[in-house]
Parts: sequence; C-alpha cells; structure tokens
Amino acid sequence: LAVGYRVPAGAHADAAAIDVLAYVLGDTPSGRLHKALVETKKAVSIGSSAMKLHDPGVLVLQAQLGKEDSLSAARSALLQSVQETLDKPPTQQEVDRAKAAYLKQIESTISGADRLGLSLSNWIGMGDWRLFFLYRDRLKNVTAADVARVAQQYLKADNRTIGAFIPQAKPDRAEIPATPDVTALVKDYKGDQSLALGEAFDPSPANIHART
Repeated sequence: LAVGYRVPAGAHADAAAIDVLAYVLGDTPSGRLHKALVETKKAVSIGSSAMKLHDPGVLVLQAQLGKEDSLSAARSALLQSVQETLDKPPTQQEVDRAKAAYLKQIESTISGADRLGLSLSNWIGMGDWRLFFLYRDRLKNVTAADVARVAQQYLKADNRTIGAFIPQAKPDRAEIPATPDVTALVKDYKGDQSLALGEAFDPSPANIHART
C-alpha cells in the first residue's frame, strides 16, 4: 500500500522540513506509521521517502502487508495516522531525532569520496552541486513549526494518490525470451547495398578557401 503526496522540487526551501516530516512518519521503530500499523499487526513493515528532484516530486508513505492482513484496515490506519499528524503536529523531540539522523547521514556522506561524488551528482541533477550544502544548512534550521506547516500544506486529501499492489497466487505473466547473443547475430552480417566512397578531402585552409 502506498500513498503519495505531491511536494515541491528538491531545491525548494520546504524540502528539508518535508524530509523531517517523512522521518517522523516513516522511521522504524520510532515513527508514527510503525506504531499505528506494525505494532498493531496491521502491516509487516512501513516506510517513507521524499523524492527530491529537479521538478516537483512526491512524498511517499507505504506499508507492506502480510498475506492475511486487511488492505482496507491498513489503508484506514495509515490515513488516520496522517490525519493525527495534522491534528497533533510533530513534537520538538521527534523533529530533533529526525534532524540528528539526517545530519549524521550527511556527515558520513562527506567523509567518503565515493558517497559524496554520487550524492553531488544527484544534486547536480536538481540544478547545482551546491544545493547539497544549502540543504544541509536548511536542515539545521528546521523547527517543529516548519514541519507542522508543511504537513498542513501538503498532506491534503486532494493532493494524494493511493495505490496498492496485490499479488496473485498464479499470475498470468508473459514469457519474455532471453536476450539474444548479439555477437553471434552480427558476426557474418553483410549489408545489402554497397556505398560509393566519398572524396578524400584535404582540410587545409588553402583548399577550403579554394573550394569556397
């Protein structure tokens, strides 16, 4: 089960607060969705992710259910947890825990050249590598009031899309053939038409001038 809420681009000032909101809802085991779904046996696991992209993205809240779990019960519990987050905004303790986790992750990223290079390439895709450091600075300044504001602004019923993947016992899948051996396919290939060779052109300035 997944619920997606449209959110601004990764470069937007709200992105850091939205990430904190995602952590407050989707962390395991401290997150609100874990308490509402996993601890009540309505789901096996939960998760959340805020997609930071060049253009507006999505905040996704999701739950994985067991075979015998009720999809409707999990959906109701997830949406109820979202509503309770609007009625009872994240506490300062929840916000501080999320910020500490993200800032530690950023510090770890900076300490490894490979991780930093990969991360910066993602921020370059959002517009500029320096957004990585701007985001870090914004994250440090996120307050509980900021998180409550973005929750009210984006966790709206008309701003969400709900989807469910329901596996079947015997799915009627299409049989996809294995990838051909391309080397064997083209080994003896010959074109069906010969082309005349072009002129061996002398690119010297004098020749170009003479031909112009």
